[in-house]
Amino acid sequence: MLNRDGEKGQLLFRGHSFDQLGDCEFESMLHLLVWGSLPDAERQEALRAQIADLACSVSESTYKTIRSFP
Repeated sequence: MLNRDGEKGQLLFRGHSFDQLGDCEFESMLHLLVWGSLPDAERQEALRAQIADLACSVSESTYKTIRSFP
């Protein structure tokens, strides 16, 4: 996963330089870590929507607990 080329002064993660990865958005980094490649624009947007849906969802038991408070 992590490649070093000291003669060229490069440090790569899955074939991408850390300079390039520093400009990536969260969803791109997540995709790279989980699936091993940077996503295309369509996949990145789908992943962003999926994360937003999961972040906004509240389980029924949590909802009931909160509703039980005075």
